[in-house]
Amino acid sequence: MAPCPVLHVLLIREWIHSVEPVRLALHAAGLDARITRVDLEPALHAALARGAFDLVLHDPQVAALPRDIVEAKLRARHEVAPIVTLRSLRDLATDV
Repeated sequence: MAPCPVLHVLLIREWIHSVEPVRLALHAAGLDARITRVDLEPALHAALARGAFDLVLHDPQVAALPRDIVEAKLRARHEVAPIVTLRSLRDLATDV
């Protein structure tokens, strides 16, 4: 069985310690992920400047980066990555 490709994920979430549980939830679903976490607009700009993402996971509790701002920034850069609202880690595999 061939290894699955690495999924480049942009995680919009406030706490750095929340990255590993997301990575583990994706791994449990059979997805290998390289996750870039941002929580402020300057960090979002920097992450998008470094390259494209396959998926955006957006935590709606991040007040500094509401979904409409994230969508506008992606559109401005002609990014086509789907945005999935991060509801719970238990439902993450199903949502993705």
